[in-house]
Amino acid sequence: MLLVVSVATRPPAMVAQRPGSAVIPARAESRSDIDAMLRSSDPVQQAWGAWWSAHYVLPEMSELLQQIVSKRIVSVSADDAAAADLALDALIQLNAVVAPELAMLVYDRRPTQALVLLSKSGNDATPALLGLLQSQQGLPWFAAANLTLARRAPGLALTLLDGLEISATLTVSRDGGVSSHLARGFGVGCGSIALAKGLPPWPSYELTEIATPGVVVLALGPTPIYYRRTVSPAGQTPAAHSVTIGEPSAVDRLKYVAMLAGFDTSDLPLHGVESFSMLPSDAAAVEREIVRIRENLLVRHAVLVRRLVDLGVMTTEEAAAVSPPRISVTVDKSDGE
Repeated sequence: MLLVVSVATRPPAMVAQRPGSAVIPARAESRSDIDAMLRSSDPVQQAWGAWWSAHYVLPEMSELLQQIVSKRIVSVSADDAAAADLALDALIQLNAVVAPELAMLVYDRRPTQALVLLSKSGNDATPALLGLLQSQQGLPWFAAANLTLARRAPGLALTLLDGLEISATLTVSRDGGVSSHLARGFGVGCGSIALAKGLPPWPSYELTEIATPGVVVLALGPTPIYYRRTVSPAGQTPAAHSVTIGEPSAVDRLKYVAMLAGFDTSDLPLHGVESFSMLPSDAAAVEREIVRIRENLLVRHAVLVRRLVDLGVMTTEEAAAVSPPRISVTVDKSDGE
């Protein structure tokens, strides 16, 4: 069966002659042409085969595309990177379901594509996603948290609560006022663009928490995460982008616990940032108040865990395995004393 490309959708004609390789055709006229490209030992031909697989929407090429990803993703060669990226893009565009093991092989090099692939997987991806919650931070953490929350994954509550760090502020003032501090770091970086002669248009992916035109929903939750797909012109590598928002705070973690349990965050017996106050007094009284605050927060943490067990969100075994929260108490002497 011949595949016909209309003039309106046909990409720019590109023919590349590489040492020791065949001429890469400007068009693929049949599935057999694309199959031959994907089976080639030349990563550039494989890149073009992947591009055409997505262009013609050929889900039957999924197995070959996965083989290319598995072989090329670990290489530092630009051509291998192109083949891997084009194959990953084709799998995503074709809504292919891949084994979580392949997605995790991809993760170190292409975390966004790996998370997109994991989002299409079933419950067999849950262990991998929980592992990311334990090892990652920033946007990948929130993406994994959203995906496990949507699955109501067993073990999620334990993962969210274990190692929780509560920040408490004790304000010493005559008016009984309290203060609190909450911040999350944010950074953006980008790299340079290089020539990639003979390669097809090269797609790249990046995570974002900002809902702007053109982004795609990856996973909804307390902090929705999106991804952006950008295609560099043929013969040009993508610019590298990186966005970091710091590690999830206790406030973030408890938002996920609340949604998992069906609570409003205001109904939780414990919060990530807590505020207390006392009237000016001597140093010994302040130290006693700090001890009281710590004990109070530990009790409220235990109340939260028991409530989660009662709701069936945690098992009794998980509750016993949760480590007590780490509590830091900052003294703010607002009156300058």
